[in-house]
Amino acid sequence: MEKYTQFRDKATGISPFIPVAAASSSWSLVGVLVLVLRLPLLLLVLPLYPLSPTTWCKLTSWILGLCKVDTSIHGMKRSTDISNFYPKQGELYITNFTSPWDIFIIFGSLIANSTPVLLIPRDNSFYQLKSPLQFIKFALGYDLDLPIYTCSTKDTCFLFAEGTTSNGKSLLKFAPEIQLDKFKQFKFKTLQIKLQPVSFCTPLPMSLSQWCFRMLTNVKLLNAKCKIGFIDTYDDKVLDRARELFITNGKLKSVDLGIHEKKQFLAIYAKNHS
Repeated sequence: MEKYTQFRDKATGISPFIPVAAASSSWSLVGVLVLVLRLPLLLLVLPLYPLSPTTWCKLTSWILGLCKVDTSIHGMKRSTDISNFYPKQGELYITNFTSPWDIFIIFGSLIANSTPVLLIPRDNSFYQLKSPLQFIKFALGYDLDLPIYTCSTKDTCFLFAEGTTSNGKSLLKFAPEIQLDKFKQFKFKTLQIKLQPVSFCTPLPMSLSQWCFRMLTNVKLLNAKCKIGFIDTYDDKVLDRARELFITNGKLKSVDLGIHEKKQFLAIYAKNHS
């Protein structure tokens, strides 16, 4: 990967757009057996998708091997009952972006009785991913025609401020066009998602069928850690404070690369792999 050294962060040495290789290939005899077991179960729960996306996400994540989601609140002991601190209406969560798994974690583990609003910053606006399937496709690099979000304090919003995925080792620069003044009436929080192993992150584009096959034949169990941090009121330093929470409390490494650098990287990567 020496040809991509210009896309390595100078301060940390991290190359956020290079995927972390899995320890071993999932395509093996065990992988075939796992596929045979998982595929019928996945087809069985598929009709639930239009009826209850939340239930579908919970069941699908279990079928595909999400073993545990460990949620903690910044500044609170593990023994504290955190049920009252889960996402609610009128809250905006500035969230890092790892992979399609983010939607399964948010729908399946953090949201109980409402449908979260999933936002992507682009062209000085916020575009809404309207369904889990749209989110999965966007996380895999699909170019989607998305509606602009109309702000409402009745919503529970998750803003994927980086605008694109990385390999789970760092926090990219936030998209430069983010303007949060329309969310002044919201409470601001952060949500950090960490996947283990990080090879489940998807910094490079792939087709939906490729990702599904990879998950269906994967023999490793996935664990996730979620950490909620508090910013609360709006001011012009919200994004700076959010970034500081990710770095100091979530222990993500900040890199000086973002969505524009990733577009340049993908253009070179595609040319080298054509």
